[in-house]
Amino acid sequence: MPFKRSPLFSLKSNDESYRYYNTVSTPVFYKILVLMCQAYEEFIPVLAAHDNFRWALDQMFFNTRDYPDIAIVLLELFKLCAAKSSTFRKVNIPKILSSRVLIPEAMFAK
Repeated sequence: MPFKRSPLFSLKSNDESYRYYNTVSTPVFYKILVLMCQAYEEFIPVLAAHDNFRWALDQMFFNTRDYPDIAIVLLELFKLCAAKSSTFRKVNIPKILSSRVLIPEAMFAK
């Protein structure tokens, strides 16, 4: 079986197949995590402290404008984690205030 590179290792790649994968598949994955957080409150602190989630926030939310559909779902997760974890708030509120995140107006209507 040939080795395949993970698309997430190539977030900044110009390769359209990676961009397509990240744009189509990744929001669905994070929506599942939103549903898990809503169904199982005890999952929230686990997610908030997880290295992969912190990486996702840094790479696809705070530091890029390339994936707005992913950022919208990550914002939902951000709000859930911030509501339940003071440590998460302490680390990430300053990041969101100084980041390049573009928060769509529609997010404020909810």
